[in-house]
Amino acid sequence: MGQIWHVLACLSAGLVAGALCEPLSAIFFLTRSKAVKIAADVLCGIVTALVFVLIFTAFALPDLRPYMLFFCGAGFWLWRRSFHRILAFFANKLYNKYRSSCKRIWLRLSRKLCRKKNSKNLS
Repeated sequence: MGQIWHVLACLSAGLVAGALCEPLSAIFFLTRSKAVKIAADVLCGIVTALVFVLIFTAFALPDLRPYMLFFCGAGFWLWRRSFHRILAFFANKLYNKYRSSCKRIWLRLSRKLCRKKNSKNLS
């Protein structure tokens, strides 16, 4: 296996680690607790180490070299700078659609209730 394949394997390890750490950061965002943040960071570190070990053994990579660590970090950075932002953008769009549809449903329901109430008052 050539060094180009080693670089691609290390980049993919960083991307996978970033994707697996994403739910942990979402849990922290929902709770905003210091203890949860520490637990999420420790768990993210364990998950990242496990991903690196699995990919290094699956691709039968040689001894750990500095360029491998660099490209694993570059893959993680790539996830955080590009894919993470794309995911956040679409999550925001989905949330806004959900809120606007709930608002429309609530307005329709309240109009129906008001019409029924007004029709009873007129009778």
